[in-house]
Amino acid sequence: MQEAPPVIFLHPAQITPPPLDVMQPIIGLMPADRRKSFFILVADNLRTLDGNAAFLYGVNLVVAPKDLQSFTQIYKDAYGYHERLYSSMNLVMKVLETS
Repeated sequence: MQEAPPVIFLHPAQITPPPLDVMQPIIGLMPADRRKSFFILVADNLRTLDGNAAFLYGVNLVVAPKDLQSFTQIYKDAYGYHERLYSSMNLVMKVLETS
């Protein structure tokens, strides 16, 4: 069994309505395994930081190619928000694992 990569970029050649074919292996993961990675979809015709698109495509972050020059700050902000959002759940999960 391999360790899950912390960040996974998806850049499909063509964006289709959800779900994306490239997401099929990810959709089958157990939620605990899925939470070990941060999924980023880079695609034309989507807006950077579009939460609705991120939800529909099953990723943590959506980035438009035109915004890639600002990716470091976009990722920092999005990942920080993600960590704050799930901090309580992660704390409970850690307590349960040690019990």
